[in-house]
Amino acid sequence: HYGELADLIRDQYPEEVPIIATGHLYADGAEASDKQDNIYIGDKENIKANQFSELFDYVALGHIHRPQKVGGQSRIRYSGSLIPLSFSETKDDKGVYILELEGKNLKEVRFEALPVFRRLKTIQGSLEEVKKKLQAFEAKERGLTPWVEVIVETEQLIPRLDLHLRDFVKEMDLELLKIRVQHQYQSLSEQMKMTDLDTLEVMDVFKKKCESFGTSPEDADELETTFRELMNWFEEREDLS
Repeated sequence: HYGELADLIRDQYPEEVPIIATGHLYADGAEASDKQDNIYIGDKENIKANQFSELFDYVALGHIHRPQKVGGQSRIRYSGSLIPLSFSETKDDKGVYILELEGKNLKEVRFEALPVFRRLKTIQGSLEEVKKKLQAFEAKERGLTPWVEVIVETEQLIPRLDLHLRDFVKEMDLELLKIRVQHQYQSLSEQMKMTDLDTLEVMDVFKKKCESFGTSPEDADELETTFRELMNWFEEREDLS
């Protein structure tokens, strides 16, 4: 595609006019953020830096959220996302590239960092450690209300963890967007084990979701009953339609 475009426009512009190509795709060798989805690794979906025609004086790419060169070439870059799009990107630099061209000559590429108006913060530790870190973070944070992800490390089930933490921060100037439980001493094989959703019943998935939110056994029984009633209601509606 890029080769054909280069052939089509090769003789269409004066020699002093710079030509910029754009694309929203994954270029081979680009480094994505830890949790970015839709990154294609298979060879069929990738394009290599040397496959962009030399006719293009600059290639501005999108899709990868982290700013970087591609294939070590200064003329081929991802500018990255303007804001963090997940908590895995909170330590990435966000900004824009400013290009200085003299005719077709790319003299300089300068990165200008963007100001941060709202913090995204991940806080991790035991429940008590998380509480202390939340208080310390809230005490010094300024600007727009920060968005926080909490990861609680625990070996045991913590009843009503979600409600407990949301109640704990209700007077704080921060918003809890995600609360996750991480079991501390899982074996590597347990951590790597992936469950195929096709092998699970709907209720099994619901139970696991309740467990991940730290729901107590007593509350889980009541939630399961309510969930079954909801499932039956949907099934009856489908039968009527």
